[in-house]
Order: sequence, then C-alpha cells, then structure tokens
Amino acid sequence: MNTGKIQYKERNLEKKIDRLWGEKEMLVIKGPRQAGKTTLLRHLQEKYGGTYYTLEDEEVLRSFNSNPELLVDSQVIFIDEVQLSPFAGRRLKFLYDKFEGEVKFVVSGSGAFDLKREVGASLVGRAFFLSLLPLSFEEFVKWKSPLSWRILAENKKRLFDFIQGKGEIEPMGGWEALRELALQYMVWGGYPAVVLTKDREMKKERLKNIVELTVERDLVRLFSFQDIGRMKKVVKTLSSRIGRLLKMSDLEVDFKTAEKYIGVLEYSQIISLLEPFHRNERTALRKARKVYFCDLGFRNALLNNFSDIETRENAGFLIENFVFRQLCYDFPLKYWRTTNKTEVDFVIEEPLVAIEVKFGKAKALRGIKSFMDKYGAKGIVMCEEFKKAPLPRYPFWLM
Repeated sequence: MNTGKIQYKERNLEKKIDRLWGEKEMLVIKGPRQAGKTTLLRHLQEKYGGTYYTLEDEEVLRSFNSNPELLVDSQVIFIDEVQLSPFAGRRLKFLYDKFEGEVKFVVSGSGAFDLKREVGASLVGRAFFLSLLPLSFEEFVKWKSPLSWRILAENKKRLFDFIQGKGEIEPMGGWEALRELALQYMVWGGYPAVVLTKDREMKKERLKNIVELTVERDLVRLFSFQDIGRMKKVVKTLSSRIGRLLKMSDLEVDFKTAEKYIGVLEYSQIISLLEPFHRNERTALRKARKVYFCDLGFRNALLNNFSDIETRENAGFLIENFVFRQLCYDFPLKYWRTTNKTEVDFVIEEPLVAIEVKFGKAKALRGIKSFMDKYGAKGIVMCEEFKKAPLPRYPFWLM
C-alpha cells in the first residue's frame, strides 16, 4: 500500500532504529497522536523498502483481525495505527512467530495501546519497544535553524560533560537566537505539524484538535471511560499544576478513578510524574509526586493560553517543565523536598547533582545550597545568566 513521496525531517529516534534494524525482533513504536509516527514509518519504507499498511483502512483492519498472514507480501511490513485492532497483541505475536527471521515487522500505535491491547505481554522477547514523542528542543532547533542547532549541540555536550564530572562548565557563545527559540517552543511545543505551521491561529487550531482527539479517541474510547467530561477536567486540572506536588484531592474525583486516569495519562506519554529523592531521613517527603507535561504546547492548548512566556505569572513553572523535558531524555530524575519545605527542583542521582530552576536572575538559593552541603553534591542553577562559580549559573535554553 504505497502513497507518494513524503516530506520527512530527521528525528533522533531514526538512529536507534538503524542500529536495531538488523535484529530479528519486531519494532514497536508508540507515542502520542500526531507525534510523527506515520511520517517516520513512511520514511522507513522509502529507506528500507517493503509494504505499508494502516489499520485506518477498514479492509486492511478486517484482514489483520481475521487473516493477518495475507498482509505479508514482502520482507518488510509496516503496520500503522495498530491500536484500532482489539486483537493487536495476539495477531502481532502470530505474525512474528510465523515469519520469525524471514520478515521484518515495524508497527506503531497511539496512546497506551500496548497496555490495553496486550501487545507488551504478547511480544515479550519478540520486540523492541520504542517511543516517538513530539520534537525535543534539540530536534525543534534543528528543524528551525541548523546553525543554532550546532551551537546548542556543543553547549549541551559541555553541560552534560560537566554534570558527569568531565571538565568545567563553559558555554560557547553565539546563543542569542536560542533563547527566542526556547520561548517559542514553550508556547507551541514540538508536535511536527504545529512546528511546521507558520500562522498563529492555525497553530492554535491544530493543537486544540490534537488535544480533543487524544483525550476523546485515544484515551476515553480506548479505555472505555464512561465520562469524557470528567477525564477532560482531570487533564485540565493537571495542566494547571505543573511543577507542583500532585494532590489527588485537587482532581475532584475519587482516589481510585484519579489513580486510573493518571496512570493512563502517564503511560500514554501525555504527562510524566517525578518521584522524590530521599535517603531514609525522616524529614524528606517519601511519596508525593510532581507532575510535568511531555509537551507544553499540548498543555497550553488545554488551558487555551498561548501568550508569551515572559508575560505569564507561572513562567517559572513553564521553564521548570522545559528543563525537565530536556534532562529526562538523558538522566533519571527526582526532586528533593523536606517537611520544612526546603527543596530542589531536580536531582540526578548518579553522579549526584542538584539542579534548581529560576525565572530571571538566580536568587534565594537556600534549598540547593542546603542539599549540596548535606550530601556533598554538585549544583547547577538554570536561569537567564551565566556565572561559573562558586555555584554555577547556566542559561536554561542551552540544553
């Protein structure tokens, strides 16, 4: 099933796919709606050959559900939108076992399909599971400005080397354009179709459409939730709580329902939950989690707020969410907060590094200094200035 030449811009995940391509395991690519999965599959088809199917085609869906082996007409088979089949897990297992080592299968789906459709359980030992999220800031900059991307890539390398104890922190200059790109990214996010749209009003419409389809089709229908309005309200409430401690009572639903909704949202890669750091001291919080969104454009669409970041009262939390997204690609993160409300935004456990995020110039750094003294940790403040010592300040948009 072929459709014409596609317009493809490079995604970081492609490098990992290339490394895994020679292995016999199936590749299962999951991620939010409109993150670019279909475009990536069509690009891989052009690159490696083979046949592309989408289960949005009712005839293909019927074949997949009843006689999936009839779809295997080449050595590489791409199957898109597999969440649409209630039998996805069993059918994919059947295909892999029947054609093991002879046919390469690459499949994709939206939402938490691998959980609901039992794909994960069915393909244990048979598949590599990969995630394709909306563009990271690095990918966003690469699409927008190759020159700025090279500056960002070098600065990111220097920052991460410093975190890992390799040299001093010393950013490369020429970063002025990166700050403006970061502010754009925090308003509109990284959904490819939104990034490529120039008209402001059309950007809004695309994001609102993504939100509606994600919540109503990919989450509510996939999991047969009875109350669409209640799910929407929970997601919207979470969007107003980014960077804050998650309190179930704020969600205005019973505890069991709240846990279920949050679990689905996290597994669907709409939100991320951050656990607390502690080393058994009584004064540390043990259970409370903080919530962040995987894409700030999605979050802003939920609240219908697309105003400039610098004009917002909660700009600091948005920047904190931005920093979280850039760090979590490379480091497992936690946060630190004691019962007397001394806190640090992010903690990298290995090597032990405390990271504090500040909007504007860095002031009131009692929390991070306390953590550094207590644990002998290194510290970095992400803000809008650069200072080398004694506590390094680093521009948040250079990561």
